[in-house]
Amino acid sequence: MLDFLISPWTLAGGAVALLVYYAWTKTRLKHEGYNIPPFPAPATPFLGHALLLKGNILDTFSWMRENAGDIFSLNLLGRHWVVVNGYENMREVLIKHADKMQGIYLVSTF
Repeated sequence: MLDFLISPWTLAGGAVALLVYYAWTKTRLKHEGYNIPPFPAPATPFLGHALLLKGNILDTFSWMRENAGDIFSLNLLGRHWVVVNGYENMREVLIKHADKMQGIYLVSTF
């Protein structure tokens, strides 16, 4: 009666589901709930915003800047990146808020 629960396909499917869940939890951002810059668009699981970075990168960053502002966040393959546009913003981030930026990848565009 319960033979379908113990079949090899059921066990393999359960193992794959657990591996996918484990990988997904490892690639999620640990900064949820903190005061971080906004994201330009929702991130996809595992890849984050990597799919947005196709084509002309300067046009993509300009689009992101229009959507999220001069300082915004990206999730690239489970890593949190902060993109800073402009000299004054970069100076403020690196000088005034340097202690808060430890462990966060920083990208500057001018």
